Amino acid sequence: EDFVVELIEIPPPTMCFIFASLCLGEPIMGFSEERLRFLLMIVQVAMLAFQRLLIAYMDNIFDWCMPDIYPTVWDLTPKGYDIGRTKPKYLARPLLRNDGTLSVWFRGTSSPTKHESLFIGWKRGKRYLSFAIQNLLFFQAVFVSVNLQVNRAIFDIADNP
Repeated sequence: EDFVVELIEIPPPTMCFIFASLCLGEPIMGFSEERLRFLLMIVQVAMLAFQRLLIAYMDNIFDWCMPDIYPTVWDLTPKGYDIGRTKPKYLARPLLRNDGTLSVWFRGTSSPTKHESLFIGWKRGKRYLSFAIQNLLFFQAVFVSVNLQVNRAIFDIADNP
């Protein structure tokens, strides 16, 4: 429940960036309709690529949290499956350490647990992942709606000269 509520809230830095890019972007840069459409297309492709990277990253975390052999939807009883061997794979990873000041500030700790070491930001990794998903959803909603409005305006002008 808390995670869903976090995804709906919009952090202040995102609002400032969106306000600046939407309200000041076109007048300052002087984008024509074609250039604006092209920019929106490029941004949406970049967001799709970022979304695919996040999905691959979360799939990797999911894979590390499963045992070596585990049941799936397609194979409920895989060969070699033993109910006693259900420890996740990440427990076999070595413990990581880092004493760099900048790294400790970014990651929140110098000695993460084995579970925290699955995330890019170690102790703060779950927060970073939530922030990335939250911003991605918001940016996609904004850019899709702006793109639809720009395209509709262009097609309305073309239909009614």
